[in-house]
Amino acid sequence: MSGRAPASSLPAIRQSPATARHADAKDPKTAAALRFAAKVVETRGHVGTANVAALHEAGFSDGEVAEMIAVVVLNTYRSFFNLVARPEIDFPVMRAGC
Repeated sequence: MSGRAPASSLPAIRQSPATARHADAKDPKTAAALRFAAKVVETRGHVGTANVAALHEAGFSDGEVAEMIAVVVLNTYRSFFNLVARPEIDFPVMRAGC
């Protein structure tokens, strides 16, 4: 597991990180991945089979779906940890709503 977005999605996410933050992208495959990640967070993991089916229809394998779930979980864990630990931020902050 790489902990990264599928390589085919990276150019689209890099071109518009603000759009990606809103679970949208011009590339349909990237948009499907972002919508799924948002749904995992929104439902706290209680996604329906239709959500997984949409990823398969977009061309993702079971392994890639598992990776997406792992990335969401890792980022959620990291966010919670950072809320408690309050580490010093030594990089430019991207504000919510960007």
